[in-house]
Amino acid sequence: MNSIFALCPGLVTLATFATYVYTADPGTENLLTAEKAFACIAIIAIIRVPMFQWPHFVIETVRLFVSVKRIDDFLVLAPDISTVFR
Repeated sequence: MNSIFALCPGLVTLATFATYVYTADPGTENLLTAEKAFACIAIIAIIRVPMFQWPHFVIETVRLFVSVKRIDDFLVLAPDISTVFR
């Protein structure tokens, strides 16, 4: 599993370059210059950390909603008066 995470940035970079080069409009040529390549690599490096944190964010958000629902259900319950004054 760790090897998949290690390969992802390289595969995303490769897919980005391939998409850029092969989706050119007819009659135009998308040249991949060093300036464009370095800018793309820098942007991918910047967004790599948030992309790895995204699954954790989703899991914690689901846990938050479950917890809020449980607290709401608990607070909505009416106390049984007969058991309070025994």
